[in-house]
Amino acid sequence: MGEKTSRRTVRESPAPPADAATPDSRDGENAPPPESLIRPESGSSRGSFRGALTLALITLLWLVTAFYLMEVFFLLHGRERYKDFAVYYLSALELRADIDPYATSFVPLEKRLGMNTSSIERGTHPPTFLVLFEPLTELPLRTAYWTWTGLNFVALAAALVLLLGRRSLLEPRAALALGALAFWYAPVFFHFWFGQSNILILLMLVLMMEWMERGNSAGAGLIFALAGLTRVFPLPIGAYLLLTRRWRPLAYTAIGLAIGAAATLFLVGTSHSLNFFYAVPQHFNGSAWIAVPGNIAMGAFISRIFWRIWGPQLGPALGHLRAAAIICADLSVLALGVRATLIRKAGDDPDWRLFCLWVVTSMMLSPTLWLHVLVLLLLPFIQLVSAFSRNRASRRSLDMAVVSVFLAHVALASMLKTGRYPFLKTSLEECGFGALLAAYVATYWFATD
Repeated sequence: MGEKTSRRTVRESPAPPADAATPDSRDGENAPPPESLIRPESGSSRGSFRGALTLALITLLWLVTAFYLMEVFFLLHGRERYKDFAVYYLSALELRADIDPYATSFVPLEKRLGMNTSSIERGTHPPTFLVLFEPLTELPLRTAYWTWTGLNFVALAAALVLLLGRRSLLEPRAALALGALAFWYAPVFFHFWFGQSNILILLMLVLMMEWMERGNSAGAGLIFALAGLTRVFPLPIGAYLLLTRRWRPLAYTAIGLAIGAAATLFLVGTSHSLNFFYAVPQHFNGSAWIAVPGNIAMGAFISRIFWRIWGPQLGPALGHLRAAAIICADLSVLALGVRATLIRKAGDDPDWRLFCLWVVTSMMLSPTLWLHVLVLLLLPFIQLVSAFSRNRASRRSLDMAVVSVFLAHVALASMLKTGRYPFLKTSLEECGFGALLAAYVATYWFATD
């Protein structure tokens, strides 16, 4: 019964005619496709086009950079006979012969080998550096030069890979573009032109930062000690370790300095080693070296201001005033670095901004500095760009870094080209110190903003 009743009451709905349309189907035929189905597709195509264009531009940038580097290395042919590589080579040759390179003129050896050191007659680099350079003197001059140039190029590439790798948190395309632009930085060209050694110091400081980040205190301290022994001027960075209470890297730095100094005294000899501290400062503190606008050290810049206002022959009062101005400037830079470090908690250094500040501070405090030393600024500048890309740095610090890069290029152009207006040329050469000062302001704002 119940089964029959259910069959009677429940009726099947008749199927609609074939030409009839339901309301839903009519709306689907007449209405345009929903925007949600179109916009992602067009946005995706625009994004793909933008991505492809960006990749093409980066590829073009690297191709142009490759041609630029080929041109640079072509220009380097024959540079093995000129400073600063020639100074290294001659100094290390004298050291191999157990001759004091700081007390004995290598002019006779220079003439015999057909070199030109531009009035530099004695060794100018620390004895530890000459000991490490000495194996290259076993090679013929040209082979030694290209080995040295290749070593510096590999060191630069390694430093950039470490700075722009995963730890930078930069987008890969941004990292690639920044890596290519780094080779165009004016001090990089200047560095290779003179066959300098500061790219190796850059790599050491990058490794120091990298190893501190990984907790490798021994590696960080020992590599910093090596940087200090080979070039001396990075040693004020030790204040960073002290003020941030990084005791283990500081202890390993002390151990490295002690072992390195003892090894140098044993290999070079006590008299030769100690003579460096007497002869070299006397050489570079002469008015002839300080008066050169290419010397972008802060003390040299202040001295040139005094000499241009009151003449090269300063009386006792003005001489004391010049010395006091240099000391006050050095103490101010040092005090600002200490203040910026102490306002943070011990060990608190996001993006390694305080470390960057002390790298530039060590350069500001150096009594002698040249444009090629600014290759070290690649470290703080890349850290700054990386932080800015994540909204962790102020716009004004980035703008000041751009000003520093621009001034460095102006200084390089003025040094390479001799114009008809010597006063203008000299003024533009002073942009080298302007680049250093702008870099200090940028890193100070980076540390404190």
